[in-house]
Amino acid sequence: MAAPKWLGGRGSAAAGTPQLPDPGPVQAPREEAARPVAAGAGAAQPAPPAAPAVWADRAGPTPTAAERLRFWSEETSEEDDEDRRLIALIRRRVFDETQDLGEQEREERARAVAREMVAPVKSRARQDRIVEDVLTTLSGKMGPVEALMQDPAVSEILINAPDEVYVERGGRLQLLPHVRFRGDREVRNLVEGSAAFAGRKFDYASPVLDCHLPKGDRLAAVRYPVARRGTCVSIRRFATMPSLGGMLQQGAIPPRDRRMNPSFLTRVPWPGDVDVFDFLRWVFDRRLHIVVSGSTSSGKTTTLNAFMELIGPGLRVVIIEDSAELQPPPELHVVRLERRPPNVEGRGEITLKDLLVASLRLRPDVIVVGECRRDETAIMLEAMSTGHDGSMTTVHADSPLDALRRMVRMVRGTFPDTPTSELREYIASAIKIIVHMRRDESPGAGGLRMIERVSAVEGVDADGQFLVGDLYRWQDGYLRHTGHVPGWAAQGGGAA
Repeated sequence: MAAPKWLGGRGSAAAGTPQLPDPGPVQAPREEAARPVAAGAGAAQPAPPAAPAVWADRAGPTPTAAERLRFWSEETSEEDDEDRRLIALIRRRVFDETQDLGEQEREERARAVAREMVAPVKSRARQDRIVEDVLTTLSGKMGPVEALMQDPAVSEILINAPDEVYVERGGRLQLLPHVRFRGDREVRNLVEGSAAFAGRKFDYASPVLDCHLPKGDRLAAVRYPVARRGTCVSIRRFATMPSLGGMLQQGAIPPRDRRMNPSFLTRVPWPGDVDVFDFLRWVFDRRLHIVVSGSTSSGKTTTLNAFMELIGPGLRVVIIEDSAELQPPPELHVVRLERRPPNVEGRGEITLKDLLVASLRLRPDVIVVGECRRDETAIMLEAMSTGHDGSMTTVHADSPLDALRRMVRMVRGTFPDTPTSELREYIASAIKIIVHMRRDESPGAGGLRMIERVSAVEGVDADGQFLVGDLYRWQDGYLRHTGHVPGWAAQGGGAA
C-alpha cells in the first residue's frame, strides 16, 4: 500500500496491512424506497400483500424493512383515515364526559357515546371496530401485548414494528415472533389512546410522546416521519421495589463474608502491539466510547457505518441522524430516528437534541449519532456518561485534539456558565478513543479515505488541558502501534 500524500512519500506496505471492513457500494437508505406514493402518481405501484404481516409464516427469505414498511403504508386507506379522525373525536368527548365517573360507569358511558357517534358509518363491521378501539384504550388494555403487561417477569416491552416485539426478562432482551400487531395503524391507535388518557397528543405534528399509563407504567413512543420504520414504542414496567432485606438476600448490598465476582471487576489485558483492526475489535468488545473525526469528505460516515458491524450481538442500538445515511447490518437490533426540519412556517422542527432526549426513554444499549454539530453534543456526552457504553458519533475536525476542542465549544452553548476546565474534564471522562480520518490525495490513490491515526483521551492535566496520546500512527509508510498505553487502560484494563 503506497504511503498517503500527506506523509510526504510513497513507500510500500506489507501485504498484511489491516484494512477496515468494506461497507460495500453506497446505496440510498432502504427506508427511503418505502415512502408511500399517492395513487396515480408516477409508474403503477406493486400490488400490496394479500395477507397481514405474518412474515414468519411466509416461504422464502425474510423481507427487508423497506418491504415491511411499504406494506404498512399501503394497508391504510381513506377509510382508515376517516376512522382515525372519528376515533379521536370520540376519545375527546369520552374524556370530557367521564372524568368523574367510576370505572364501570365510565366504560358504559364510553360505549354509549361511541355507538352514538359511529351511527352515521354504514358498515356494521367498521362501527364495531371503532367502538372496540375506543374501549380498548379507555380500559387501559394494550392489545396484543396485554398478556405481557400482566407478566411479572417482564420489565420492559419494546415495539420496533408491528411484527417485531421484544421484551426484557432478567435483564436480557428476547424477540417474540408470535406477538404481532395487524399493522402500524393498530400500534398508533394503541399509543394515541394512551396519549388521550394522559391528556396528550400523538400525531404527525407531535410525533414524540412520553407519558404514564393508568397503572403507573411509563410509555415512550415516536412515530413516522421521525421514526424511520413506523411507530416505535417502549413500555417500562415498574414492579414492586425490593425491601432492604430483599436487597441483602439478592446480594445488591453484599455482606463481607460473601465472595462475588461482578463483571465490573473483570480486568481485560491491553491488546498490545496488534493490527489496528484487531485493536478496534478490542475497543468494541470493551464497549468504549468512540468519536470518528476528520475534515469534510474524509470518510467519517463511511467509517462509522463500518464500525456498526463490530457492535456485539444482543445490544439494542438507537441511530439518530440529520438525514438517513447509515446502513446498519440487517441482523442488528436497531431503532432509527431522523431529524424533522421545520415546515414552511418555521414550525414543527424535531431537532437532534429532541431525538437524543427521546431515545434515552427507548431503552438503548448503544446510541449512534450521525454527527454532533450543536447543542446535541451535551446530551450525547450525558448519554455516554450514564451507562450507554460503546456509543459513537462523528465530529468535523482537523485532528483528534481539535475534535475535543470543538466539542468544548459546542457544549458551552448548553452550559455557558460552566468553567472551561470542567467542560474538558466532562468530555475527557466520557470519550476514550478518537479515530481520525483523512483523504489520500496522492496521484493514483483515487481519493482513498483512510485512518490517519487512532488516539486515546487520557483526561486533563494540572492546567486543565486535554491529554491525548497517539496509539496508532503512520511510520515509514505503515500504520503501526506507537507502544503508548493510556493511563486508564493500565489502571482498569480498559473499562469505560
